[in-house]
Amino acid sequence: DKEPTTEMIHAAIRRATIANKFIPVLLGSAYRNKGVQLLLDAICRYLPSPMEKENKGYLLKKVKDEEGNISNVKEEKVDLLTDDEKPLVALLFKLEETKKTGLSNYVRVYQGKMRKEHLLNVRSGKTFLPPKLVRMHADSAEQVDEVKAGDICAIQGEIDASSGDTIMRAGPKSGLLISCEDMYIPPRVISSSIKAKDDRDLNRLRDRMAAFMREDPTFFFYRNSETNEDILEGMGELHLDIYVERLKREHGLEVELGKPTVNYREVITERKEFDFVFKRQSGGAGQWAQLKGYIDVFPIDMSIEKGVKNKVTVSCSNGDVRESLQKSVIKQLERKIFVKGELMGAPVWGVHFHLGGGAMHEVDSTDMAFKNATQELWETLLPKLKPTLVEPYMDVEIVVPAQCMTEVTTEFSKREGIVTETSINGADAVIRGETALDTMFGFISDLRRLTKGQGDFGMQFKEYRPMQQYKAQIRMDERNKEIGRKLYKLAGE
Repeated sequence: DKEPTTEMIHAAIRRATIANKFIPVLLGSAYRNKGVQLLLDAICRYLPSPMEKENKGYLLKKVKDEEGNISNVKEEKVDLLTDDEKPLVALLFKLEETKKTGLSNYVRVYQGKMRKEHLLNVRSGKTFLPPKLVRMHADSAEQVDEVKAGDICAIQGEIDASSGDTIMRAGPKSGLLISCEDMYIPPRVISSSIKAKDDRDLNRLRDRMAAFMREDPTFFFYRNSETNEDILEGMGELHLDIYVERLKREHGLEVELGKPTVNYREVITERKEFDFVFKRQSGGAGQWAQLKGYIDVFPIDMSIEKGVKNKVTVSCSNGDVRESLQKSVIKQLERKIFVKGELMGAPVWGVHFHLGGGAMHEVDSTDMAFKNATQELWETLLPKLKPTLVEPYMDVEIVVPAQCMTEVTTEFSKREGIVTETSINGADAVIRGETALDTMFGFISDLRRLTKGQGDFGMQFKEYRPMQQYKAQIRMDERNKEIGRKLYKLAGE
């Protein structure tokens, strides 16, 4: 029955916050400098210190493939201890560039100490010397000689690293390679062409795009050689619009964005065995190859972009097809067929290609012969594999005035949206649901019209799902006509 003291209340809030039983909510305005100090006090009072957090990393093993390329493979998990005496393990989690401070690479030191000495980017294997270590205070920087375990600092200046990279001390004494937990990077589900209004700004535009890619792993920029266009990829229309606005506001670059398009993926739905003979004669030496095996559906996680999306296995002997020619088959699959599909030039996912046997000719079975055989086999067998498209589905949350809920729900349903939950909280209504991304183009205009500008909505990627055949055919025809590709007819359409 004793009345709790202020210290007891703070301690209880801290315990419940750390246990994820509730979340303290504080009000304020950074613009008017109201409540900012109280927020900082609450962070110190209620959130766990680095000493109270358990952090995990992975031991890495360097593996060399058949072509001599070295990659890191994760092995068992290890504890990252907030201990200055342990080997350095740090994570670069954010890049920011301003006119005042230049490029700042924000780093969290999980273990050990970071000094101005040669450091190792674990992902790339490259080393660098940090130009300057600083502790940031809003937009001002305090230069420091070292950063201890549990601290956050910034490396100012250009370094060979990107968001999500793990940093360790370089040199023979660096010990075992360790990687921090990977950052979750959702798939880039939308793309659009971009063009500088003034051709003289093209090089500046591409330089800025490269800088934005370093900052944001969900943003991508590349040159499409098929259409001779520069392409942006991101999480949605708003995501791309933000970067266009930054180009204008921060760098004085005027650009034009093309019509946004959804990033589809090509998949197969059937298994087929093959015994395929390829012959080509054109005057001189011919080309000959025989391939035996099967192509099957390879189950994958459709909710993430990273990870293995296709599988190639080989069980034939060198006597049937020598090893160098087996590699030719694998290269053609991984570097061409899976990269740009036959339906509309989209990446191919979910294919298991098994080479179980074959035959070769003493003279005519060359590297090019087996590459061409693999390509022709794929194109010949594809209709029997019942290919189709998968499209990104989004979790959607719409917040509107309560009196507008019915009209907005009806509009969302017209766009093939499935409502999973509705709730009313005072004057506001919340509508949650899921739908295909391409049905939400232009939704913001309708939402503003229905709510007199008082509605808002957000979307988050959920997963890729198979499209209905008629819809897939329409999207394929639209894209192929746009880029001048040959039209592909799906089975049953």
